[in-house]
Amino acid sequence: MINPAELVDALVAKLRAIPALVIVMEGDAERIRAYRLEDMRSSARSDAWRQRVED
Repeated sequence: MINPAELVDALVAKLRAIPALVIVMEGDAERIRAYRLEDMRSSARSDAWRQRVED
């Protein structure tokens, strides 16, 4: 079975390899990243996101 995290990581790597996209991200390819559920649970943004979804 394919690990979904590996697919997401591969997609992020492909997106980081697109020069025009990196330029839009102010030249910082590291700004192109995946948000994993674990990250969302622990971040302050998750509270705001949950509030939006619940409304």
